[in-house]
Amino acid sequence: MTDYTDLKREVWDRDRCSGCGACAGSCPLEALHFRGDDNPLFDGLCSKCGVCYSVCPRTDSETSVGVSRAPENSDNIGPYIGRYFARSSDFQIIKRAQGFGVVTSVLKYVLEEGVVDAAIVVTADIFMNTRPMIARNFADVRKSAKVKYIWAPVLSKLREAVLDESIDSIAVVGVPCAIQALEMISRSKLKLYQKKLKLRIGLFCWEIFRHILISEMIHKELQLDIDPRRIWMFDIRKRKLVVELMDSTEYHIPLETASRYARKGCNYCVDFTSEWSDLSVGNAGAPKDFLSVVTRTELGDGIIKDMIEKGLLVTDSFDESVFSLAERVNKKKKERIRNFKSG
Repeated sequence: MTDYTDLKREVWDRDRCSGCGACAGSCPLEALHFRGDDNPLFDGLCSKCGVCYSVCPRTDSETSVGVSRAPENSDNIGPYIGRYFARSSDFQIIKRAQGFGVVTSVLKYVLEEGVVDAAIVVTADIFMNTRPMIARNFADVRKSAKVKYIWAPVLSKLREAVLDESIDSIAVVGVPCAIQALEMISRSKLKLYQKKLKLRIGLFCWEIFRHILISEMIHKELQLDIDPRRIWMFDIRKRKLVVELMDSTEYHIPLETASRYARKGCNYCVDFTSEWSDLSVGNAGAPKDFLSVVTRTELGDGIIKDMIEKGLLVTDSFDESVFSLAERVNKKKKERIRNFKSG
């Protein structure tokens, strides 16, 4: 039987950990924890149940889904039902959120329509310290509205949400590694988790940054005098990490510089568009003022179509030539891991 020592040997010690938090969020003895930017820490007893190993998408196991669903060497973004260019129709949401409010609007819809009882999202304090949280209503959702690009073990909140008797159905918003872990959970022996995890909202992601991006890169390496409390949000545009302050001042940092502060496990990721999600969202391949939305299941497509019909989302005509950028980035990410392994 596998246990956390196998996970440590195959994943943590080889810098393959994505930091998704699934191992910590599924351990029945709560023996795994995240502290700081590093790998999980073992702090307790191990029953050798193998759950932590079974939910990790980065193991050497043949059942691991840390692979693309699309054919190798293709620019295919994985199975999908629909592709849309969309933004929120609510100006108040757009003003407060990033990404033209699509994810925020989807969360508002699924919570208010009773599709789910709660959502696991990532929020940040005034110093941009990120942490996962359980959102039960729109007021909670608004706390997570800004895209952080700063890592947090979002799935470490799973156990708390699943064991809460007042929660019967859960949505999760996460980057591809977290979505892959949810697929691993769906194939595991965690029946209660499978029963309650209803909706996967995936984010397009090239890589996620450690919090030392602020202290080490911004302050020490680039010597930028930026108070974390003045940061409104991070964004990625034209191969630059954009740091936007409360007063709308922007600092543009080359991704090549910022990438040195990404989690090392990101080098092993082959999924840019969250291929294992119900619906995925990102700015790549979208026209100005819109986001790309890819629906991959009947549930995800039904949500987006109903929101469009009710006027909660505004759409633009889909253009394959514009969306092709997302496909090219997806293909480049698959090529990156081959170059990383061979180099």
